[in-house]
Amino acid sequence: MQEKKEVLILGGGFAGLNAAMSAARYRDDFNAVNRINIKLISNFNFFTPKPRLYESNLTFTQPIEPILKKIGVDFICSEIKNIDINNKFIYTNEKNYNYNSLIVALGSKLKVPNIDGFDEFCFNIDTFQSASKMQEHLAHQSLGNILVIGAGFTGIELATELASLRKDQIILIDSSNKIGKNLGEYSTSIIQNAISSLNIKTYINTRVLKIRKNYVYLSNDLKLDCHTVIWTGGVESNHLSASLSEKRDEFQRVLVNKYLQLPDHNSVFIAGDMCKANTNLEGNPQFATMSCQHGIIQGLFAGFNSIALLEKNELLVYQHKPYITCLDLGKYGALLTKMWDRKLFYNESYDLIAIKKIKKNINSSLSIPDFTKEDILRDAMPIELTTDYSDYLKICQNL
Repeated sequence: MQEKKEVLILGGGFAGLNAAMSAARYRDDFNAVNRINIKLISNFNFFTPKPRLYESNLTFTQPIEPILKKIGVDFICSEIKNIDINNKFIYTNEKNYNYNSLIVALGSKLKVPNIDGFDEFCFNIDTFQSASKMQEHLAHQSLGNILVIGAGFTGIELATELASLRKDQIILIDSSNKIGKNLGEYSTSIIQNAISSLNIKTYINTRVLKIRKNYVYLSNDLKLDCHTVIWTGGVESNHLSASLSEKRDEFQRVLVNKYLQLPDHNSVFIAGDMCKANTNLEGNPQFATMSCQHGIIQGLFAGFNSIALLEKNELLVYQHKPYITCLDLGKYGALLTKMWDRKLFYNESYDLIAIKKIKKNINSSLSIPDFTKEDILRDAMPIELTTDYSDYLKICQNL
């Protein structure tokens, strides 16, 4: 009997789980169940929708193994130590695994700054564990100042959530010259109105130099008293990206080809926050962001291509043309933008409160429903998304 070929998927986040679903579907479609094994390795037995970790109610994690068992994918809970792409071996803390086709989807990690006192006194919401630790800390604090360092997407969502639920003074600090600078010129005034309405204090052109238990020192020679400091200053690719390539971008992501393959190693596919992928092959390059919307679609393409490669079928070219962001602004509402220059969806039909409902729908949809195998695999198909934003928005409304 011919030995089965092995597809290994590293990571149990958005990209990894969707890669597993897509690979399982197309293994069935190619009648390859008796020829191909699929395994997913993750050091955590729960799926966590990371974009929701700014929320106060952290009750949305899900066990991975039951989902994978339904679709015939083996789950291995183990810490991945190294990736040897030359010998096609994965090293874990318990056992080593070889592969014929590999999907690397290990996500990103907090980009840790060099700030005195950061490790001891600063919280973050990069993982379920760290977000839970922060919430536990906040539950035991009396009124005071809460500092959020980093006024990008995550920092704004967290600050507005806290300001909507707590009576503390929320303070948002950023080293750039504008709050939400990377969120587009069209969003600036609405973000500022939300921050003012929620009585959030802001400091721009300001860095935190030192963090202590009950205060911080800022670069403008100001000392601020506070009972909580939270870092939302950015992420970078998982450190194992160094095992894949010496050529990485400023976020430590690895450049892939149009099939999401690692150049010169066509049995290795990369998806999610570890991958620098061009979303538009028809014009100027536009690289995917480190976001769940890109990770999900990349996972679906990588899953299909990993099976197609072993079955000697044609691989699919990755494309993902629409880009929509939905920024939660707490009780002020939410902000919806489209395209890479982040133009606003904002008119009589889509005011900030109506968009807040869309945001809730999107957040709820980030969980994996408890479907049957047939239901899961039916939707696990890579598709080329068009630039018809009205249709895309209807999907968001009806999630």
